[in-house]
Amino acid sequence: REKLGDAPARVCLIVAYRNQLPLQDRQPQLFKFVPYMVAYLGYARPRCDFTVVVATQTDDGRKFNRGRLMNAAFQDVVRSVPEGERPYDSVIFHDVDLLPSEELMPYYATPPKKGRPCHLGGAWKTKYRHPSFVGGVLAFVPEDYVACNGYANDNWGWGLDDEEIALRMVEAKLRVVKPPEGLGSFCDLDPINLYNIVHSEERGYYNEWWNMDMENGKCQPRVSGPIVWDLYGQWWRDRGLSDIGGHAELIARTHEFGGRVVRLLYALENDLERKEGTVALVSARTSLKGCLDAKLCGPVADAALAQTRALAAMGNLRTNQPRLMHANPELLTPEQRFALQGGRKPRAKSASRGQRRLAG
Repeated sequence: REKLGDAPARVCLIVAYRNQLPLQDRQPQLFKFVPYMVAYLGYARPRCDFTVVVATQTDDGRKFNRGRLMNAAFQDVVRSVPEGERPYDSVIFHDVDLLPSEELMPYYATPPKKGRPCHLGGAWKTKYRHPSFVGGVLAFVPEDYVACNGYANDNWGWGLDDEEIALRMVEAKLRVVKPPEGLGSFCDLDPINLYNIVHSEERGYYNEWWNMDMENGKCQPRVSGPIVWDLYGQWWRDRGLSDIGGHAELIARTHEFGGRVVRLLYALENDLERKEGTVALVSARTSLKGCLDAKLCGPVADAALAQTRALAAMGNLRTNQPRLMHANPELLTPEQRFALQGGRKPRAKSASRGQRRLAG
């Protein structure tokens, strides 16, 4: 219970964001989430002094990296409090598509106990019900988040963030608690269930959104199995919050809602990733220039040009005409078919042997 004269708890709520069109339109979700959470935390009892941080990844052509954004925002806001200000008592990592009910207000406004991170997302029952799931909304005291070295920095795309931080919390001897069963709920703004997509036979159509490490050896069995922690567990102390400085660059910082909301824009790449991206870009440009500059000559070039002219004559290079397929003999004359195959015009059929006998 809040006592008279007590300073309200200082809470930092961090949400990682980037629009995921065409699969997930995150922008309308963000426009609902930010005003809702400002009002929600403003009316919460007990009272709290709060900051909502929206960490955004640039349109860099890479997959979304939620863990790296969370670590970068924690480093730049929670661990970089200006001199003279009170440090944060609690940090809440939140998905942009979840709006909590009023019953959960005390759990948002009250810091969890040290050594006991609180999985507020345990009240989220619309998509994930596994007892070991710790995604959606997760609250720490800052010291506990530092103790487990935050999220992993190398998970690109959907998947493995929550599984890996759960294992890190076990290694740091943190015990996760949840609100009482049946208390509170969440309004889920996202109709897309990526878990079902990734664990279906159609996941190959969505490779640009989910974490391919799930299929490339980080999980056993592939995709549906747990992380091979005997291998990846040896790096958890070195890869995460402790080395975020070399993996994220703050591009812009703005303040909204009277300073209650902080918008951070990050470029997420280290020196090696930046070099790989530059090499790939140079390679693509060189290849394109080589194709444009190439001048073919000789019989092969002549044959290719002849086939192009034949296609143009048939209308196959015009978008406003139905395409003619050479595999359908009813649509092409023998001369056109042989021309497309690089052959000569067929000779006229000679008389049969019986006809020659009659003629003789």
